[in-house]
Amino acid sequence: MNWLSSGLRKANAIPNHQQLKIRNMKKTILLMAVCLCFIGKASAQWVVSDPGNLAQGIINTTKQIVQTSTTAKNTLDGFMEAQKIFQQGKKYYDGAQSGA
Repeated sequence: MNWLSSGLRKANAIPNHQQLKIRNMKKTILLMAVCLCFIGKASAQWVVSDPGNLAQGIINTTKQIVQTSTTAKNTLDGFMEAQKIFQQGKKYYDGAQSGA
């Protein structure tokens, strides 16, 4: 029975190269865990300020606001013109209806 059980163990055994991979993975995980224990306090970097870029950003934003307000005014003027044309057409239609 001894030769049979040893044969089964060999058949179910993990090949040697896979055992090495598993052993190396365990070592790597253990090394990473140890390194994490000794990591110091993290600190942030210094704030970098670029006044020229900030000023240019403000100028660009102001120009965009002016352009947007001009576009809104032109759109409103277009709607007012359309309303005026509609009212003229309505007066003409109502006059044509009452005269007929």
